[in-house]
Amino acid sequence: MTRKLNADTLERAESADRGDTRPATPLGTFREGDEIHFRTPVSAWGYVHARGESVVLTADMIAQSINRLGESWLDRADGPDARIGRGPWPTDEHGEPLPTWEYGSAEWELARQRASAEAWTEPNYTTRRAKLDAVERRFGPMPTSWSHRSSGNARAVEQQQRERAESGVQYRAESTSSDGSR
Repeated sequence: MTRKLNADTLERAESADRGDTRPATPLGTFREGDEIHFRTPVSAWGYVHARGESVVLTADMIAQSINRLGESWLDRADGPDARIGRGPWPTDEHGEPLPTWEYGSAEWELARQRASAEAWTEPNYTTRRAKLDAVERRFGPMPTSWSHRSSGNARAVEQQQRERAESGVQYRAESTSSDGSR
């Protein structure tokens, strides 16, 4: 199998030729002392590393990443769509780390709830409204219960309700007394 080498990998290979003696992955993609970050949760080196976590590679970590064929999963894991990235977790234009949550995830919902709760503690209406608007800009809109109506579960509930209505069976909560009251 042929692997297309990008400019960064070629530069690292050339640095190895110039005498960089730090332990490296077989293709030279990463060397001891390089920092990587995880774009998705990854189980490696006895831990599950969370999205956004960064680690500095050691010689032992590199050695543990190599399989019986002499290949390292680190060599295959680098790239724009990969599970890991080079360097620390990216930052925005102000130097703040980008959020590690993804829209709609449990982490996103928890972070959004915390930010919203913090904004609601502001006693001044104008300041509170500005903080709530900032939460909306950062996290996006909160899904409503109506946004989940297209799920298969909603259709199943509607089908059950139709079948109950057609069967004529009245359930205790639906039954009425002889005078029409419940």
